[in-house]
Amino acid sequence: VLIEQGADIVLQHTDSTAPQAAAQAAGNVYTFGQASDMAEYGPKPRISSIIDDWAPYYIARTKAVMDGTWTSTDTWDGIGPGMVGIGEISSEVPEDVKAEALALKDAIASGAYH
Repeated sequence: VLIEQGADIVLQHTDSTAPQAAAQAAGNVYTFGQASDMAEYGPKPRISSIIDDWAPYYIARTKAVMDGTWTSTDTWDGIGPGMVGIGEISSEVPEDVKAEALALKDAIASGAYH
């Protein structure tokens, strides 16, 4: 529906590849993947992707259960600890914009930008 209404970029906050497939089929709509790279599902219109890497967290929590040190806690991690990253930025993004995006990612990771 969004594409039919003229949207030129489609984002989602699910692990579905449907937005990438729809954008690829439309041919003139960009996407931004969620949770994994998703380039294989719509390589041409994909700008980049948010990539979740929960493996270290799950391993640490599982070890804590196994060694008896587990306690219930909230988890709010992001770019700094490496739980969230950004995938390769498409060559369709101008180099100056790509450089600015990567600099901002680094500033968020270091805590200089919040």
